[in-house]
Amino acid sequence: MTPARAALGASVEIDLTVVAVRAAGALAYRLDFGDGRHSENVLPQFCQAVPSARAHEAWHFTHRYSRPGVYRVGVFARVNCTDERAVAAVSVKVV
Repeated sequence: MTPARAALGASVEIDLTVVAVRAAGALAYRLDFGDGRHSENVLPQFCQAVPSARAHEAWHFTHRYSRPGVYRVGVFARVNCTDERAVAAVSVKVV
C-alpha cells in the first residue's frame, strides 16, 4: 500500500495479490478501508472435484479518505471451496 501517510483527499493506492498453490475454487477477497467503506468480489461457490494448479490473482484499488485520522485497512482473502484463509492489515495516517 502506498503511501502509509497521505494528505486529506489524496489517492491511497492498495495492491492486493492472492496466490494458492492448489486451488479448488476461485480466489476471493474483502477489503475494508477502515472508514466504513469496503470492496469485495462476491463469487459463486463453483468447486472443482480435484484441486487445480496454482491460482494467482492481483487487484489494484485507489481510495480517498474524507476525514483526517489513522485508518486500519484490513483484507480477508480466501480460496472458495476450501478452508484456506489469509488475513492482513496495515495502517494509513491521513493528515
